Amino acid sequence: MSSYFVPAVIGIAIWTFVAWFVFGPQPAFTSAMVAAVAVLIIACPCALGLATPLSVMVSTGKGAEQGILIRSAEALETAHKLNTIVLDKTGTITRGQPVLTDVVTQGDFQDDELLRLVASAERPSEHPLAAAVVAGARSREILLSEPVGFNSITGKGFRA
Repeated sequence: MSSYFVPAVIGIAIWTFVAWFVFGPQPAFTSAMVAAVAVLIIACPCALGLATPLSVMVSTGKGAEQGILIRSAEALETAHKLNTIVLDKTGTITRGQPVLTDVVTQGDFQDDELLRLVASAERPSEHPLAAAVVAGARSREILLSEPVGFNSITGKGFRA
């Protein structure tokens, strides 16, 4: 069956392209191409089943190359419902990597002392925010010590 069906569909798509190119509205090439592709998509709906996941995979891969990370295809699909985007001020958007800008303390801690403790505890961590804290402490020339009993808790932070 497919030995007849596929050539017939391709023939109809070519005929559609020619007809729209000759008799269709301007821009003739664009109208003809859209009509021919529509024939192919309608005749072969399985193409949509392959093209949609493939396009999502390629677009998330291209985004990752540019530093745009998308958690899942579901998150990408629901992004059209967004009406507000809140950005932090760590430099993630402007520089492409997080940067420590301020230290705010409460209680009896001094800014440098708190930063020394936190950056020392974060040293073994591979998390990008931990690297930003350690780099921020080093840029302020704060001497760091080696943490004892470092334990990274996935999704919840660390303990040291």
